[in-house]
Amino acid sequence: MQISGLMTGLDTADLVQRLMQVERAAGDKLVKAKTSANALSGAYTSLNGLMLSLKSAADAVKPDPAATSTIWDSVSATSSNNAVATATASPSAQIGNLTFKVTALATAGSALGAKQWTSATETLGLAAGETLSFTVVQGAGLPDEKTIDVSVPVVGPDATIGDVAKAINDKHAGVNATVVKIDDGSFRLQLMSSKTGEASNITVQDAVGGPTPAVLGSFAALSLGTDAELTVGDTANAYTLKSGKNTFVDILPGVNVTVAKVDPSPVTVKVTTDTDAMAGKVDALVSAANAALANIRINSKYDTESKTAQIFLGDSTARTLSSQVTNLFVGSTASAPGLVGVSIDRYGSVTFDKSKFTEAYAKDPAKVQATINKLAEDVSTLSNATTNSTSGTLTAAIRGQDALQQEYTAQIKRFDERMTAKEGLLTRQYNTLDSMLSKLKMQGDWLAGQLKSLPTMSSNSK
Repeated sequence: MQISGLMTGLDTADLVQRLMQVERAAGDKLVKAKTSANALSGAYTSLNGLMLSLKSAADAVKPDPAATSTIWDSVSATSSNNAVATATASPSAQIGNLTFKVTALATAGSALGAKQWTSATETLGLAAGETLSFTVVQGAGLPDEKTIDVSVPVVGPDATIGDVAKAINDKHAGVNATVVKIDDGSFRLQLMSSKTGEASNITVQDAVGGPTPAVLGSFAALSLGTDAELTVGDTANAYTLKSGKNTFVDILPGVNVTVAKVDPSPVTVKVTTDTDAMAGKVDALVSAANAALANIRINSKYDTESKTAQIFLGDSTARTLSSQVTNLFVGSTASAPGLVGVSIDRYGSVTFDKSKFTEAYAKDPAKVQATINKLAEDVSTLSNATTNSTSGTLTAAIRGQDALQQEYTAQIKRFDERMTAKEGLLTRQYNTLDSMLSKLKMQGDWLAGQLKSLPTMSSNSK
């Protein structure tokens, strides 16, 4: 191990380090360039995501030949009394209205066993090895009659009335069973349908359709299932609509009505054009455009105090894209979005005036549709040209910056290798110099010692 400058006082290690600091400074430019490329790639990627969102918003507005409906087919269903009945409309709903009275609600059928038990765990009294099987029937005698075959898994004297209830519930077939306490020491088996309507009434039979097994006793109706009923009209021509549930499906084409209570007052359900839904889609398109424009605007600023430029300042790709998006929302004389509520403000943001849109649609629906459809088509086309995975301008820009990062990484590696080699060379050279100076010093010290040892001549000698 060599200690730098031990003999000469020359710190060659420090000298080499200082020289290398100067040499390595040139590599800082490469590091900064790589950092810049990485930052620009990330900024392009974020902007690309915003443009993809803009495309999705535009695609949700523009007509799709494969779709069965467009935003212009949007309808809404309203009820004159939501406390009595509510209405919902699907995109396929047709404009219309219906007035009715709710005369009955759907109820579920239930049955109660006549036989009483001292507790929920009382055994059934089966003999050793004896099993219990029976059938629960929903809507007996109706077209949609349903039978549920039940077999109690516990056999013999260990089987309890609780086991019977569990065997029914384990079927998950639409009938729930429970052992209810009627009084102290008096428990009975109760069956309740999980669905409503006339088809929910419950009867119990033995396994082959005969009477109820003697071990369970007979079952009688506790509550009768009834259909929900709506009465339409108040003359001799009035008619009644029925539903096994409290929801009437497609009571009008594409319209469902759910009733909550019986009420003698008439309720009117109206299906109308839903301009709010249309406006919501256009507003979403405007918001997506503003998100992309704001991203470019914020990243193109210059801070005069810190003298710091944001990543997109002077970037032609971002500047061109901002101009393209803005121009689409400005429109042309043939198709001006500003006339239907979509415009550009003095700050470069897109604005949406819902009231102006609604007013324009009421006056000339066809013109509004044509204007917004063209805007959405153009925005979708631009967004696709920008974000396309193979030919998009932002895609190409991202790939370009990623390629630069790889190139800078390779250059930095080669630079570091050169600096390492040069540092080794300088270290060896200065160590050699130090060694040579050390030898010269030793020789000088020896010569000085020799000179001092020579005899001196006295001035008084003759």
